[in-house]
Amino acid sequence: MVELKCLKCGKTRKVYPSQIGTRVKCRGGKYYCRTCWDADKKRLHASIYPPTPKAQVKCPDCGKVRELCRRDAAARKTDLCSSCYKKSPKGRTTVAVTCPGCGAARHVKPSAAKRMSGYCKVCARKGEWSSQWEGGKITIQCSVCQAPKKVKPSVATDKADLETYKCVTCWNAGRLASENPNWRGGLSFEKYPEEWNEPLRRRIRSRDEHTCAMCPAQSRTLAVHHIDYDKSNCTDGNLISLCRRCHPKTNFNRDEHMMRLSKVAAEREDKLCVV
Repeated sequence: MVELKCLKCGKTRKVYPSQIGTRVKCRGGKYYCRTCWDADKKRLHASIYPPTPKAQVKCPDCGKVRELCRRDAAARKTDLCSSCYKKSPKGRTTVAVTCPGCGAARHVKPSAAKRMSGYCKVCARKGEWSSQWEGGKITIQCSVCQAPKKVKPSVATDKADLETYKCVTCWNAGRLASENPNWRGGLSFEKYPEEWNEPLRRRIRSRDEHTCAMCPAQSRTLAVHHIDYDKSNCTDGNLISLCRRCHPKTNFNRDEHMMRLSKVAAEREDKLCVV
């Protein structure tokens, strides 16, 4: 490494020879530290571009004195400072508007104040000033418990008949047990026969090669489904393996699923007999 010494302040610095002229500032083979280099650069710039003389302008209202360059001082329209100019009649370009809803004050142009309602952006979206205003909410009653509820007029008109409207509690209570349109006499609560056991289900899964009858899903824990929905009929031709996603689908369109799954079960029984 090479040791360099600043010619002005005398500071020394060790650098590599490759850094001289790139990262280390040198002028004419003479080394200058960063501080001396920047000071010399500013002094050189000031000698080439001398500072523009400024003029002092005093505000006639507040007495504040500010310095402006001669070009800005010549182009100014008034001697007033910025704060005093805004308070003057010529500089007052906005007017104060108070929101009648929340009381918030804001400054807008006089032309805008004439055509606006005076409400702020938040209050303009609420109440009668909103573009979606429907006249306020109306009260409807449950046809069972007479519980009142306030809803928008659009929601009330969407209901087919307000006389048969039910609240959530009454609606859920009307769909329990025999009140539910899908009620089948409590078949789901009947007990399974003794032959319905784990060895039987394991044999059906093995017969179906642990593959779902409705999709290509494979698993060691498939559900065994009764094709005719009769728990007492546990024959091999009435049982089929289904995955956890396809099994709940058989509760809908039962006639279609019975025809489809019975064919699959028959094909699997024939395949097992051939083997």
